[in-house]
Amino acid sequence: WWKKRHDKRRLIDRAFVDEVARLLRSAGELFVQTDVEERARLYGAVIEESGRFAGGRVEASPYDAQSTRERRCVAEGIPVYRLLYRRLDERRLPR
Repeated sequence: WWKKRHDKRRLIDRAFVDEVARLLRSAGELFVQTDVEERARLYGAVIEESGRFAGGRVEASPYDAQSTRERRCVAEGIPVYRLLYRRLDERRLPR
């Protein structure tokens, strides 16, 4: 969502990250990609601030499937920013 008024529609926010962390088992993966660098930085910051995931940027997707948008970006030389995080073990998090 490009416009400021559409920010409310963004999927990745603190509530979403908390819910994903609740549902994922320890070491479960959260993979996010975008062709908008600013969004990648924002998403990474939200995920990292939760303190429930470890990881960061990766060069290539760990999965074989590609979206239509990803294929188009690759074909046109548009950078794709990928983030891969693993769910931390809840028992090892500081209280």
